[in-house]
Amino acid sequence: MKQFTNRTNTTISQVVDIHWQGDSVTILNPHAESGIAVTAQGGHVTINAASGTANVVYSLSGASDNGSITLNTDKKFILRLNGVQLTTANNKPAVNVKDAKKCVVHLVEGTANSFLDNASNTGKACFYSKGALEVQGTGSLSVVSLAVNGLQGKEAVSILAGNTSISVSAAAAKAIKTDGN
Repeated sequence: MKQFTNRTNTTISQVVDIHWQGDSVTILNPHAESGIAVTAQGGHVTINAASGTANVVYSLSGASDNGSITLNTDKKFILRLNGVQLTTANNKPAVNVKDAKKCVVHLVEGTANSFLDNASNTGKACFYSKGALEVQGTGSLSVVSLAVNGLQGKEAVSILAGNTSISVSAAAAKAIKTDGN
C-alpha cells in the first residue's frame, strides 16, 4: 500500500492517485469501499468523500487542456501535486474544493504544477477552497485566471516557508484572495 508522510511526519496510507492524459483520466482508488467515490467525465474529475473521511491524500499528475477537479469532503485532506497541468475549457474552476475544513496543497519536490481557467469561468477562482488553504512543499505552482480570482481560500490562505516557487495572476480580479481574518 502506498504511503505518504506529511510535514508533521504523520504517515497517511489513504492515497488516491489521479492521472490525466488529455481527456482521459486514470484513477487508482483503493478506498472506494471506505466511502471515497471518484468519477471522471472526460477530463473532469469529481471526488465525493463520505462524511468524516479525513486525512486522505489525493495525488494528481499528468496534463489536460480540458480538465478540472471538484472535491466534496467535509474534513481536512492533502492535495499532492506531482506534476499536474490542468486547463479548463468550460466555465468551471480548475480546482474547486467545496466543503473541506482545510486543503493542504503539497508541491512534490522537483515538479512543476499549473492551473489555468478561461474567460468564461463563473466560479470564484481558478483554484478555490471553501475552507482554509495551505500551500507547502518544494515544487512549483502556477495559477493563472483569465476571469476571476487566481488562488482563493474562503477561510485563509497560508504559504509555508520553504523552497517553493509560486506564481499567481488574475486578469480580472485578485491574484490571491481570502475572506477570513
